[in-house]
Amino acid sequence: MDSHDRSRSEDLRRRRSGEELDRLALQAIRLALMEGLTAKEVLARMNAQKRVVRDEREVQWLISRARQRSLADIRVESRGSQPASALLDYELSSRLARASGIRDILVVKTTLASDEGFLLDTAAPQRQTAFEQSDQLHRLLGQAAARYFWDRLRNGDKIALGGGRAIGFMVDALEQIAEAEPKSFSNITVESLVGSMIIWPWAEKQANLDSDAVAVRLAGVLGIPQNNVRLVHLPIALEAGRQEVLKAVAPHISDDPYEIAPDIALLGIGVLNSGHNLLQDTGPQSHAIRAEIEELRTQVLPKAPTVIAEICNRYFWIGQKDLSADIREAVERILHGLNSKTIAIPLEKLNKAKEKVLVAGGAQKHAGLLKVVQDSRQLGLQLTALITDEVSAAYLVQQLPAKQHVP
Repeated sequence: MDSHDRSRSEDLRRRRSGEELDRLALQAIRLALMEGLTAKEVLARMNAQKRVVRDEREVQWLISRARQRSLADIRVESRGSQPASALLDYELSSRLARASGIRDILVVKTTLASDEGFLLDTAAPQRQTAFEQSDQLHRLLGQAAARYFWDRLRNGDKIALGGGRAIGFMVDALEQIAEAEPKSFSNITVESLVGSMIIWPWAEKQANLDSDAVAVRLAGVLGIPQNNVRLVHLPIALEAGRQEVLKAVAPHISDDPYEIAPDIALLGIGVLNSGHNLLQDTGPQSHAIRAEIEELRTQVLPKAPTVIAEICNRYFWIGQKDLSADIREAVERILHGLNSKTIAIPLEKLNKAKEKVLVAGGAQKHAGLLKVVQDSRQLGLQLTALITDEVSAAYLVQQLPAKQHVP
């Protein structure tokens, strides 16, 4: 350590007790190792609410302190194993499985995006940081989902995909796994589940994450021939004649029953707030639902910023019961318009898939997650697996009554 670094670390020690330094060191090494953040990203996270670390050098010093004082147990596991136990909270996973009745629960150890109130305030200076944390969270969830999917994929499987960050980032992580653990598959089929709309990450700059695009990328990772990939090839919504068009162009998501149901469906959940891609899009693919989106933007969101969620572009109410009658009427009108025009598979049909895996987390999605888990029969979609973060999992455990049996 040079004299400059030494004086910096001595200054840090003078200002804080040993106990506080250990707490900060543990926080820094956890963010760096468990969430894969750079020193710059760790600095931003630790200073999100209050400035507690001066710069990246202090972050590095804190990480070094954690190692030297053995504050963290660091283990290395083979790449072919399940995700490292340091990344998953198995005890909380078991508690949520008991409370929800969902067979497979994976809880990722991260507190990213645990306070996303800034996402709803377009003027808040912290909004960009909240966007970045939300993207980082979905990358971690995507990594866990990639391992779960890779270990279960078999020859002859039929895979159905929604779009969005969690599923798109899952394919990114899957590409890395496939390079490290080469496998060959035969007779795999991939299906997209919703109409097309450009979907970008909230803070990152990268390719489109809509359902068709993600399905094409997954096919490339798995080496699936083009004739085994079924895309929708339609915009997100149509004004009239929707079912007739679907039966002609994308019969796999029409109202007609499956001939062969998917073996596994991979899904995300979205909340129609000011950050949702549907409220950012002004292209022709969403013109059929522009009136509903404008009513949502101007009449509903200023008074009730979290009232509508969606899975595969099937929209449902997640608002509080005490909202005014005029808001509820407006939301019901918007829901009817969206669900009668959007190009997406009915949830009751999607429920025929053998495995339904929802990958979702973050504070803004808590109400949506609770609705899906608690009212699965009403929605027509009963999950077999949920991959989420520790804060969302703890919220669900607190809200759900325990069940005695997990199928």
